[in-house]
Amino acid sequence: MGLSLFVSFIGNIQSILQGLNRRNTNMLTRYNEVEQWSRHCRLPKKLRRRILEAEIQNRITTRGMKEEELMKNMPEDIQRDLTRHWFFSVIKKVTI
Repeated sequence: MGLSLFVSFIGNIQSILQGLNRRNTNMLTRYNEVEQWSRHCRLPKKLRRRILEAEIQNRITTRGMKEEELMKNMPEDIQRDLTRHWFFSVIKKVTI
């Protein structure tokens, strides 16, 4: 039993590390795609940098989740509740 718990622990750690590695690989792939696209369009260097910074900020904000895709896969009642929640959270931030 001590040995079984240790093997389970190591397996869980390995799964976590693989997930992090996959996420980092996806992030780097996305950044490379954005960079290649901006070079293909022959954008100025400053504009390319701003686009990449916006992509990084978007990634940080959403933590890699695509909210639109997540919403499409949810049942209608959950979509409605999420929309209501986001709407009210925005309303609370508005100063009168």
